[in-house]
Amino acid sequence: MFGFGERTDPFSITVSSLKFQQPQEIELEQALEEALVDLERSGAKNMIVKQETFESEKGIKGIKAYGE
Repeated sequence: MFGFGERTDPFSITVSSLKFQQPQEIELEQALEEALVDLERSGAKNMIVKQETFESEKGIKGIKAYGE
């Protein structure tokens, strides 16, 4: 995991990834929603979140979430 700043700062960045030993089916949208709820519990307000699905060169699928 990479982080810049604290969650309570006006601006912070967090990037994370997971690698499993065995293939897993993960509901990416649900995982993202839970992360956003956690941010709101930590005091985040007025988030405008944009989402894009992506696939890496190795065929790994994910969701990129970003916003203002």
